[in-house]
Amino acid sequence: MAETRKVVSLSEVLKKVRKLQGHKWDRPARWSDTQFRAGQRWVRLAVRDRGRSLTVMPTAFEQVCRQMGIPPGYAASLDPTMAIKLLNYERRRRRVDRRKQPMLIRGYGNLLRGVVSDRYVPLDDAMAVAAVRDALAERQVRVHHCRVGLDGLELRLVFEDLRLPLLRTGRVGDVVSPGLYLRNSEVGLGCLVLECFILRLVCANGLVLPGDSTFHRWRHVAVNPEQVVAEIHRAVGRVAGEVAETVGLLDQAADRGVRGGAREALGALAHRESLSRDLTGALLHAYDKDAHDSLFGVVNAVTAAARSLPAAMRTRLELLAGSLLMQPEQHGIGVAPAS
Repeated sequence: MAETRKVVSLSEVLKKVRKLQGHKWDRPARWSDTQFRAGQRWVRLAVRDRGRSLTVMPTAFEQVCRQMGIPPGYAASLDPTMAIKLLNYERRRRRVDRRKQPMLIRGYGNLLRGVVSDRYVPLDDAMAVAAVRDALAERQVRVHHCRVGLDGLELRLVFEDLRLPLLRTGRVGDVVSPGLYLRNSEVGLGCLVLECFILRLVCANGLVLPGDSTFHRWRHVAVNPEQVVAEIHRAVGRVAGEVAETVGLLDQAADRGVRGGAREALGALAHRESLSRDLTGALLHAYDKDAHDSLFGVVNAVTAAARSLPAAMRTRLELLAGSLLMQPEQHGIGVAPAS
């Protein structure tokens, strides 16, 4: 998935998404319509009426393996010829070709992106980004970060025309801008999700509000795409009100002491979340650079460490930071009540 950190507009993101969309395709199929073939580096899948066989991308390969009852990690460690032998063996043993329920295969050119249920409802990136762009037509919006690819989308937007102050952190001019966090998978890896996003401008730390703060979460099953577009429009209109309360909690967190100290709490948190030694060191280093012995200091260190991480881990830490702010006790962090 391509990652973009340079300044781009929402219209540019939509243009890129639509360019990819033009080469994507869907086809209903049954396993009996398909045949595995070995390429030089990748497993390939021939589908009746598709002409050339398709290169099976990693996500699709995992989905195919699960259909055959094969551990994906083990199958991926084999060379294509051995992987094909294993897939065909389990295919015969489990009588996969006799399954009557069709599947939906999602492709891009000669690539197989995903294998999903025939009940899957496409809520694709182009639809979601276009809905958000139209809903924000009257707002000043900046794309803080985006990833666009064949398996889905991740987008962080910041409202340039709305800034809220943090008064208790001890930093002059410490303000945050609310925004939106949009993510989607087109190949069955997750829902279409629209959540609040907060960007602390003094350091560019980002925080995603998880759980109960989620605006909307749409599964790709039994859903009406037109209704989703309408709900996106309504959710975007509520972002300022929804995020104001959370900004207040972030400000109050600066006055909430942490049992045992913020630095020690970060070490315990890293152990509880099974973070690597390097990432634990990054958390503590981020805290030492901008120390604040409070719940705010814990949250700030997590978001600071997230900035330089690969996309998936960055999102995980930004969601963790939001959860720490809302419910620190669930993560084993004892705090004093807000004053």
